[in-house]
Amino acid sequence: MAANTPNIVIILADDLGYGDITCYNPDSKIPTPNLDRLAAGGVRATDAHSPAAVCSPTRYGLLTGRYPWRGILKQGVVAPWGTSILERDRLNIPLLLRGYGYATGCFGKWHLGLTWQTKDGKAPVPVGKGLSNVDFTKTIKDGPTERGFDTWFGVDAPNFPPYVYIQDDKTVGIPDTHVEKAFQLNRPGPSLKNWNLERILPDVGRKAAQWITDQAKAKKPYFAYIPLPSPHYPIVPTKAWQGTTAAGAYGDFVAQTDAVIGEILQAIKDSGTEENTLVIFTSDNGPEVAGEVKPGVYERIGLSNHDSRGGLRGVKRDLWEGGHRVPFIAKWPAKLPSGTTTAETLCHTDIFATIAGIVGSPVLENAGEDSIDMVPALRGGAGGRRKIPTIHQSGDGKLAIRDGSWVYIDHVTGQNNGANGEPAALRTPDHGQPGELFNLSKDPREQTNLYAKDGGRAMRMKAQLEAIKTAGRSVPAQGSKRRDIGIGAKPIAGAEVIIDGSRQMLDDKWTYWQGPRFRSSMPIKWPVVTDPVDGGTCVKTDDPAAAGGVYGAADIVTKAVYRDFRLHIEFWIGGPGGNSGVYLQNRYEIQICDGDRTSHGLGAVINETPAPYHMYKGIGKWNSYDIVFRAARFAGGRMVEKPITTIYLNGQRVHTNVRINQVWGGPFSGVDGGNDDGKGITDTPQGLKLQCEGHDVRYRNAWIKPMMLSKADTEF
Repeated sequence: MAANTPNIVIILADDLGYGDITCYNPDSKIPTPNLDRLAAGGVRATDAHSPAAVCSPTRYGLLTGRYPWRGILKQGVVAPWGTSILERDRLNIPLLLRGYGYATGCFGKWHLGLTWQTKDGKAPVPVGKGLSNVDFTKTIKDGPTERGFDTWFGVDAPNFPPYVYIQDDKTVGIPDTHVEKAFQLNRPGPSLKNWNLERILPDVGRKAAQWITDQAKAKKPYFAYIPLPSPHYPIVPTKAWQGTTAAGAYGDFVAQTDAVIGEILQAIKDSGTEENTLVIFTSDNGPEVAGEVKPGVYERIGLSNHDSRGGLRGVKRDLWEGGHRVPFIAKWPAKLPSGTTTAETLCHTDIFATIAGIVGSPVLENAGEDSIDMVPALRGGAGGRRKIPTIHQSGDGKLAIRDGSWVYIDHVTGQNNGANGEPAALRTPDHGQPGELFNLSKDPREQTNLYAKDGGRAMRMKAQLEAIKTAGRSVPAQGSKRRDIGIGAKPIAGAEVIIDGSRQMLDDKWTYWQGPRFRSSMPIKWPVVTDPVDGGTCVKTDDPAAAGGVYGAADIVTKAVYRDFRLHIEFWIGGPGGNSGVYLQNRYEIQICDGDRTSHGLGAVINETPAPYHMYKGIGKWNSYDIVFRAARFAGGRMVEKPITTIYLNGQRVHTNVRINQVWGGPFSGVDGGNDDGKGITDTPQGLKLQCEGHDVRYRNAWIKPMMLSKADTEF
């Protein structure tokens, strides 16, 4: 495994407070030996923040690098049976890493929304007695496996129906028993018979640990996202953990959570991948108040002298620090110091840019809008948030802005918990101001509102907040530093231009592929037309012989043939469903098809990989493929190494060293397609083919460089 493709494991606790872990709070009544060891071997951040003070929006921000209030969900969390707030075509961490050859697994609580198919075609029935209208025999849409993860095991939310495990896109069993709302369940709904809440945490940990072990054996870099269901309500420590701490059932559940994390960390160590594995542990928001959890954070202070807030003001949902300042530990033996702390301001949204930087990916437009690489801060240097403010979000969608040591709360109070909020004994006197301004360097407990005294600063910070909201991003897009990939890439040394938009080059370097369905005739009928975006000229796939979508009737292929090569080609789709394809060696199709997100769709190594549709710019815009291809290797007349390819779509790597198993589409789609159902690949070099199916697809700026790749590695 390359040094710039470390394994990455993100463990996200749920409702764990800043003061629950011993390494953050020496007075904690909860032993957390595994997390303490993790901190001793890595970097502990003392000023890290979740992007929101509640669950769903934090998960969105962590996976996308974008503040959640920019998205669909403006306040609260995803309701039971709620649909996805994680946009299908937005680049996120698992999609980014899948493009770099990572195995991607999700284990635990999703709570970003799912699409449930129903028996009557209506929306899922959220409450009420009787059988649910959800059809649990059908697949679940818009879950983790449709957002970049290869696999998922867990629950949508442990306290919301349906009360059943989900594996990938199906429930594990049919939840055909109705249960009512109870102390440990927020909503009535369908449940698996004899559903055991106590098993969720250990089962999630066991599945995650086993998957890590399996991926390490496969010698493939892995990304494990492990959003634990604990210590969120329901508070259900197993019998072995009950009564083991001085902080009640909540403390016992935190201690068990620490033990499960220990099992995951041990699996990493036992697999032999610890040295080059980045482990990030954090929490999605501050600790919970009384209501669902009994006793809540404030009651525990009196009952057990345990302060989950760690001395901060505020709790889950609040805009005060205790609502979103969270534990954050990063360990990467190969790259990060051990046993250190950083006081630099960090945000969960920064994880996206950090991972992108590690694997060498740019952060392009429409991705990672609020994300900045935190590696310099974790290594003891200055953090990027010294120059860029951080935005905080309350449970009901109100915002605050942090700049340096100053925080401005754009509301009359940072409290967001109503009657269950800050007890009278802890409250500060009413200040009568429209907002709150605190200097955390002098007042970390946020006791003195300086709004009246320094109203000018408050107004400047409010203006900063409004500017960030309006701008659409708070961190400038990096763009790619490479000029040899993406739209407008110039030919590299040794490359030959094969499409320049001229009729002469089309005639000189291309001919028809005269397969079994060929219907056209020379000369090539594809017209040279005006570039609809930038002027100049381009080549259009418009041949009368292919009218109506007759594939194989008028495809063109280069006169030159290739084994290994590097290719750049730009394409434009004029309307919905526009269909063409780039055939590597006139065998293996890289699809061009608007609207198709399947393994047969745009950017897919056809029927081998999911379509990286999230990087497609859309109809009426130029897109680009940059490809390195290594042909199959033969010895004694039989194939000993399969063909492989690495592909960039619009400057973003989307496939790495994908092994191609066969030619798809039969004899009409390319050479060897009809040979043993496409499995009988031969050693005959072939040209580059472009498909014509009667759709308006256009090509420009194509160049190719023959190569000789001695090793089975196409990364570039």
